[in-house]
Amino acid sequence: RGQELSELQVFTTNESPPSEPIPFHHELAQTPTPPSHISFFCAENSASGGATPLLRSDLVHDWLRVRHGDELRRYEERGVRYVRVIPEEDDPSSAIGR
Repeated sequence: RGQELSELQVFTTNESPPSEPIPFHHELAQTPTPPSHISFFCAENSASGGATPLLRSDLVHDWLRVRHGDELRRYEERGVRYVRVIPEEDDPSSAIGR
């Protein structure tokens, strides 16, 4: 018999309203030691819609390089970086969970 679910380290995606789409993000990037593997599980299917789109950052970068190479080079030369600042307090109405 496997471990009971309550004994495992399991997290929900977030508690925002189902109407709020979750923007693409790097899963657990804010943790000091991110896991090497992540599993996704759905205990109950959505009545309508519902999806967990996954995106590989390396493929997005390749797509940008091929289709928008000049712009990508300008961003890289200027050191433009994507930074998300997440507040300390939880906000259950937010699609990013905080």
